[in-house]
Amino acid sequence: MNQPYLNRCLIAVTAVSTFAAATAEANPSLQFDVNGLTSQVSGPFSTTYTGDLLLSDDSNSSALLFIDNSFSGYFAGAGEFDFDGTISFVSGNVTGGSFVITDLSSADTYSASISPQGFIFVPVSNGPFKVDGFTFNGAFSDNDFDGIDVSGFNQTIDGTFSEILIGPFSDGVDTQTDIDIFGTVVPEPSSLALLALGGLAMMRRRR
Repeated sequence: MNQPYLNRCLIAVTAVSTFAAATAEANPSLQFDVNGLTSQVSGPFSTTYTGDLLLSDDSNSSALLFIDNSFSGYFAGAGEFDFDGTISFVSGNVTGGSFVITDLSSADTYSASISPQGFIFVPVSNGPFKVDGFTFNGAFSDNDFDGIDVSGFNQTIDGTFSEILIGPFSDGVDTQTDIDIFGTVVPEPSSLALLALGGLAMMRRRR
């Protein structure tokens, strides 16, 4: 195999890699900013808590949707959306759970599963608790979320969540819980495979 051919191969592989990276960077992202939720646990909450933390909307709740770091136009106040969430912990470590956000006027939903990663901590001495973690298998129920075009999110969505609890709350209930849920579309393996095949075809044509 001569050097010119090797050079052409390298150029082709680099081009495919660059295109794949650019495609990944261009994948749409979302953020649900949900405020004023009720949190409920089975006992005093701490950085070593074991059990479930249940999240639900109440009369003080609101939700906004951002797409690609810009406000999408979606805002829901109390009684206009439903939030159901469960975060499971063992010794303060996140072990699983799920989130479901439902717009009540359209019945459109966004749901995501929680990965067994993340933990409870106190970022400021005597301050509120914070829970950070990861989500996977995020999905909208339709290409339209209460009139907002979400057709760009028709593949698997992975991401993170960050939650602030006003506690510590000795009675196991807090009514001022805020949570941000982030997600980014993950390219399907078949898409990446097509990119690789395209690079191989390019090299064969130039051989």
